[in-house]
Amino acid sequence: MAITVNLDVMMAKRKMSLNELSEKVGLTLANLSILKKPFGLLSLSSMFLSSSRHEVLLYSSQEEKLIRFSENKAPAISHVYGAAEIYQFVESPIGAYGVGNKKVVRFRKKGSAWYPDLIFTDTSQNNMGHVTVDSYGNLVISGDSSLTVIAEEEISQTPVHYLSDQVAEDNNGNILIAKRANELIVYSTHPENPSAYLNQESNYTNELKELSPRSITIDRDNNIWIGTRHKGIYVFKRQNKKLTLVFHLTSKTGLSENFVSYLAHDDDSTIWACTPSGLDKINILNNKPVIENLTRQNNIYQYVTKVVIDKNKTAWALTPEGLIKITPEKKIIYDYTPRLILTRVLTGPDTLEHAGTTVFSHRQNYISFYFAAPSFLGEKQILYCYWLEGSNNQRWSEPADNASVSFAELMPGSYTLHIKAIFPAERYPEQTLSYSFSVTPPWWQTWWFRTIVGIFGIGMLVAVIRLYYLGKLEQQKTILEKQQAIEKERTRIATDMHDDLGAGLSRIKFLSETIGIKKQKQEPIEDEISSIRNYSHEMIDKMGEIVWALNEKNDSLNDLLAYTRSYAVEYLTQNGIRCTVETADEFPSIFVTGEFRRNIFLAVKEALHNIVKHAGAEHVFISFDVKRELQITIKDDGCGFQINNTKPYSNGLINMRKRMKELDGSFEIINMNGIHISLSAPLTGSPPYKEENGRG
Repeated sequence: MAITVNLDVMMAKRKMSLNELSEKVGLTLANLSILKKPFGLLSLSSMFLSSSRHEVLLYSSQEEKLIRFSENKAPAISHVYGAAEIYQFVESPIGAYGVGNKKVVRFRKKGSAWYPDLIFTDTSQNNMGHVTVDSYGNLVISGDSSLTVIAEEEISQTPVHYLSDQVAEDNNGNILIAKRANELIVYSTHPENPSAYLNQESNYTNELKELSPRSITIDRDNNIWIGTRHKGIYVFKRQNKKLTLVFHLTSKTGLSENFVSYLAHDDDSTIWACTPSGLDKINILNNKPVIENLTRQNNIYQYVTKVVIDKNKTAWALTPEGLIKITPEKKIIYDYTPRLILTRVLTGPDTLEHAGTTVFSHRQNYISFYFAAPSFLGEKQILYCYWLEGSNNQRWSEPADNASVSFAELMPGSYTLHIKAIFPAERYPEQTLSYSFSVTPPWWQTWWFRTIVGIFGIGMLVAVIRLYYLGKLEQQKTILEKQQAIEKERTRIATDMHDDLGAGLSRIKFLSETIGIKKQKQEPIEDEISSIRNYSHEMIDKMGEIVWALNEKNDSLNDLLAYTRSYAVEYLTQNGIRCTVETADEFPSIFVTGEFRRNIFLAVKEALHNIVKHAGAEHVFISFDVKRELQITIKDDGCGFQINNTKPYSNGLINMRKRMKELDGSFEIINMNGIHISLSAPLTGSPPYKEENGRG
């Protein structure tokens, strides 16, 4: 920490050099010291170097004093008359001058006092800025409306139309100003023509767009340094009248702050930047700017308004509270090299007990890292930058004095955190640290889960494809079965027509031929005509049965039972047999196929035919019962018969049993006081039927 002293009492007792004062009261801390109220001055207006640059001129307009001092000599105190209207005191090889808001005076010394002589007044100026003494010893004064040049007895002005705060001179003797209107203007100097001393050579506006310049200086390599109001320092190179940006320095790269109000340079091309927060020293090392926050390193936070560097390379910085003295730093070789270390790792609010932990769960994806680089010099000025390898960002972060970094919602994966420590003024080499870690995925994002899901997905896809093709095959099978059923039905119809109708037609044909023969022989033909009539009625009935079996409108259980009951009653009545039919009032609306209807009807028809033909019965009882199956019972009071005594060529019973078997049903015949015939065919779950409301 710097030491501040009040020198009023000591200066009153004895005039002593600044070195003696520093040594006596211990002002020196490393190479920086601060003098509060130097030489008893309560307020300081300006500071300037003497024409020889060996002495510093410290001026107070309020106290009307000028103090000339150097490091090795006792200060010389002079009284300045008329100082109230002069805020800058300047010494050049052509004389001493004072600059006010609207005027310039030349000072003449008489004894130990200075007396002003007015040489120039400019009422158009609202403000005259800093004064620069060029290489010819002439004064160049910045202002808000013009540049004023004082060369011997000649005074010239060049319009600028906007305020320029500071004036700089390059190695070629050109004068440069950076206007607040975002313009950089280059003037050539013409000492041979003092009345037209400055001549504009170049004007740059696009390169300074929205920079709002406040200060300017030019180093030994002709680099143009421009300090701005909000954007730090821009460094340009001017070659062949082309302006190229070389560096851009901001608070992120190490400046005390981005408002740079005054710039100066020394013979070694060191740049001194004055800001409201303090003084920064900038050197170019290995083509890279290195910034040292001189005042901040010593916990000094004061507005530095101006800095001058004397022949001994001592820098003097002016603040509202006094002077800051910076002597050339002795090159010290340090045996110690700081080591960058990781001090703490946090996952959310939890601190890891072992910083070496390299595997974090997916619930620990908010990770904070804290690091440090312990050193003996300017630890607060150490800048850190980082790069998280494995993330989307592939660039190093901007250097900052924040010794921690946090990452939120890290995706599962492997990472390496690279950290770099940059030491002030490159007193130590950069240190780097790498920390590798990984964030494990949740179980639903693991490779084995994805493999299982993939296999399951492939299995599901195969199953869906298989089901699809099985469905297609089933459809094709259904179509084929339907086609086969149609072909079977066609064949059956053709067979029935051939067997039933064909036989009847053949008989009618035969009887017709017989009638023709008998007519020729004049024999009676009534029997043949009666037979033809009977065969015709029989064929009509059979044709009706075939049409009934084919008509889809009759594909219901109600139609089947109604038709069967009607046929039974009519057939038995025609043959003189009483018939009793027992049936329910209503039957469920069940759809049955034409094949089902045909087989049931023909089985009943065959049974009734056998009763009429062989039983000699007088009464037949028929019942229909519908539950999960169709149950038909036929009983007669005839003579019955012995099943074992049936004729070998008789097909009636065989056909009945075959028809019921085709329906997955049963056929049973019992000889008990007549014949009991039981026909049963399943309804529920059987292919031949379905609920009528479910028909396609």
